[in-house]
This record gives sequence, structure tokens and C-alpha cells, in this order.
Amino acid sequence: MNKFRIIIPLLITACLIPASLFGAAFNTGEKLEYSLSWNGIPAGTTVMEVRETSEINGKDAIHLSSRTWANSFVSLFTKVGNDVDCYIDPDNFASLLCDITSKSSKRTKYEKAIFDYDKNEVEYTETKSDKKNKKKTKTVMITSEIRDSFSSIYYLRTLDLKEGEKIEFDTFSGGTIFQNIITPIKKEKVSVDAGSFDTIKVKNVVMEDGKVIDEGENLFWLTDDEEKIPVKIKTKLEVGSLTAKLKTLVKGEVKLEKPLSAYSTPLPAVQDNETVSSPEHINQSPVSD
Repeated sequence: MNKFRIIIPLLITACLIPASLFGAAFNTGEKLEYSLSWNGIPAGTTVMEVRETSEINGKDAIHLSSRTWANSFVSLFTKVGNDVDCYIDPDNFASLLCDITSKSSKRTKYEKAIFDYDKNEVEYTETKSDKKNKKKTKTVMITSEIRDSFSSIYYLRTLDLKEGEKIEFDTFSGGTIFQNIITPIKKEKVSVDAGSFDTIKVKNVVMEDGKVIDEGENLFWLTDDEEKIPVKIKTKLEVGSLTAKLKTLVKGEVKLEKPLSAYSTPLPAVQDNETVSSPEHINQSPVSD
């Protein structure tokens, strides 16, 4: 699993969007810039934006984007970049379309996920621009609305987070369904370049088919208010850890009204030794080259 899909893309001009469509957590025009570091070493920059609405299959959609690039030091060793454009339903934050371009020194990988809720499926395509120029397609069956891993960061901001009360939802990444167990841990004061913020610290445990695949330092610090702006994000990698800290913040132009906490799925508090049950398995068809 590519952790950069979880924390960045990896690790809203209100005249175009009626205020009743989605929550007050963020607005058109919001722009969040993060400084990235690996084990304390400056590594690059990520910019996340809420753009103007677009139309996907005849339906208004919120356009979320992320641009990530390495700094000059990292670029001496490898060329790294990541562009993400995802479109979500403003009524329930379900993903409609997601395009990801991941660049490295050796190749560029293109990913596209098209979410079809009439057919209850996601059509996933992956193309690599290397010597083989290999293309893979995959159809993933789903049972309800789902969110790609990038837009799930914004979805998380709409939820009613309470200490010790777990929330569970599915995400789609790289042609696979993952289950996320979100646990608000405690409130902390966090200082970054963008300022000093009262935050709520949240842990994310990622599961696949009922098995924990990502447990430990996968942490978010969100402002302790209705906007829940990600101030700091930290994830443990195979070697070291990657941290994103908010550098600059541009808020959207118009305050929206309708909270989306109704779409959250709070779970009873779980003790440390208890096992959290996972959602039902989701059938996936084999990948075809």
C-alpha cells in the first residue's frame, strides 16, 4: 500500500457551489501548503486545494487536488512528484473520479479510478511509462459509496471526532479496498510555520480483509474546531517516518452551513485488548494486463 496516498498526494468560489451542498469544514478556494520532511530532513512540498466545481457524468462535483514535489536536495538523488485530482459527490462525499500521476526518475505511473454506483463497481486503470509501458485494468465491486484515500482526508474533517470514540470507513487506493479505523486520541497544542493551533490528535489503523496492515505512527493533528484543518500529519515508513507540517493557509471565501457529521459512523469505544470487527469482504475481480 502506498502511504503517500494516505497522507499526501503521498503523505471550494461559492457562487458556483450552493451552501446547502456540503459541510462547513472547508470552502472553495482553500489552499493548504505543507513542508515535508523525512526523519527531520527537509524533503519537499505538498499543496492541497479545493477548486471550483466540475461536472462528472452530468452531476456537480467538488474538485480536490494535490501537488507534491521534492526539494532541490532530494532531487539530486531522485526525481519525485505526485499530482492528484479527485472529484467527489457534494451530497455524501462519495468519490466519482480520481486521477493520479506519480513521477520518479525511472518512470511515470498514471492511475484512474471511475466510480459507478449504478453498477456498484469501480473501474481502475494503471499505466506505467517505462520500457514495458504496461497497462493494467481492474474492476472492483463495491456495496455502497466509498472514498478514495486522498478525498478521505477531507471527509475526515466533516466527522464529529470525540476522544476514545472510533469511526470506521472504507477507502479505495491502487485498485484495492481498505478499511480505516479512526481513533481520536487526545487534544494537543501544535506549533508549525502557519501558527500555533489547538488540535485533536487522531490515529488511523488501516486494514485489508479484516487484517491490520498499517498500525502505529499514522497520525493526524486536526484543528479542534469545525474546520478540522490538518496541521500536522506523520506516517511511519519502512525506513524512518515522513512528516507534513502546515506552512501556509488560505481559507475559502465563503462560509458554508450544512455539517456532514450525519455521514459518520461512530463505533463504541474499544478497549486496547479488544478486536475491532471489519466490514464485510468486498469482491474484487482479477487484474488483467
